[in-house]
Amino acid sequence: MPIVFRQLYAYRDFIRRAIVNDFRLRFVRSRFAVFWVIAQPLIQVAIFALILSNVLDARLLGVASKFGYAIHVLAGLVIWGLFAECVSRVSTCFVDHANSIKKILYPRACAPAISIGIAICNFAILAALTIAFVLIAAELDFMALISLVPVVIITAALGSGLGLIVGTFNVFMRDAWQVANAVLQFWFWFTPIVYPMTSISADTASMLRWNPVFPLVDAAQNALLRGQAASLEPLLYPAAVALALCASGFFIFRRATDEMADAL
Repeated sequence: MPIVFRQLYAYRDFIRRAIVNDFRLRFVRSRFAVFWVIAQPLIQVAIFALILSNVLDARLLGVASKFGYAIHVLAGLVIWGLFAECVSRVSTCFVDHANSIKKILYPRACAPAISIGIAICNFAILAALTIAFVLIAAELDFMALISLVPVVIITAALGSGLGLIVGTFNVFMRDAWQVANAVLQFWFWFTPIVYPMTSISADTASMLRWNPVFPLVDAAQNALLRGQAASLEPLLYPAAVALALCASGFFIFRRATDEMADAL
């Protein structure tokens, strides 16, 4: 693992340029590049708000804003989007960079680092727009907002660790990404994003608490919707899972590095 970090540090400028070039190419090829980054989550929010807000607004305890349900969904989607995009991009990064990896133009660890960087930049755009919406539609507690920094770090680590495991297997078994994509679709609905915990039974709520993304989404929703700063204790479980996934991902990646070029 220290070798990987030394490689990433040595190629930090290359990684930065690759991330910048990705965004530059988007703007060159599309005039509405930023819009497409935010369009999907905003469309989802609009759909859920129109269909479910009248039913679920009353279940959002301690919320006075008439935009409470929209903020609830948007806060959850921002965190989920970072997690899902890290998984998605890292899961396919080795296949996407197959030509470069086979020619050994740069250390293979750069591929997931570039994918994670792009995912974080996309998250930053959507998070900025979400914060702007909350400032307009309701009150925003900036101390609660700052407390979400560890939430974002854990979310990125959780998605990146899982993505690295799937991405390594995807080099040798191209169905791995398809399986991961299907799991993510189910996982989304097992995360309280479009519904509050107060709308489900106690037994179901107890089961959902095993979901490591739930405390992260819940912390973001409480911070943006209720002005409650994220506390450390609920984050220990997802942090432990993220650490385990990252360690496992690095181990599997290092073991498979020598065979990657041949498999690709």
